[in-house]
Amino acid sequence: MSDIKNLNDDTFEEHIKNNPLVVVDFWADWCAPCQMFASIFEDFANDNQEVSCVKVNIDEAHKTAEKYNVLSIPTIAIFKDGLLVDQQTGAIPKKLLQENLNKNK
Repeated sequence: MSDIKNLNDDTFEEHIKNNPLVVVDFWADWCAPCQMFASIFEDFANDNQEVSCVKVNIDEAHKTAEKYNVLSIPTIAIFKDGLLVDQQTGAIPKKLLQENLNKNK
């Protein structure tokens, strides 16, 4: 079972700096596509336990969402060594999420 952490403005930067590869799901409670994507992200996280998979609720982390230009949700971002290396908007299929991760490892 995966251990998906929920991060906020106070914890985000430290987490991406302290983990070599992080996949972030920017989401919100009121977002229907985000709710649909939640099970896909959970399944992805279970298959990729060597990677830190986290969720950021944009309503609770305005500064982080703004810093990374999250204008639509869900937005999936991949950070490698603390730097943003990939960003995709929309409830993407698990296969595409895995391809994006593989090309950025």
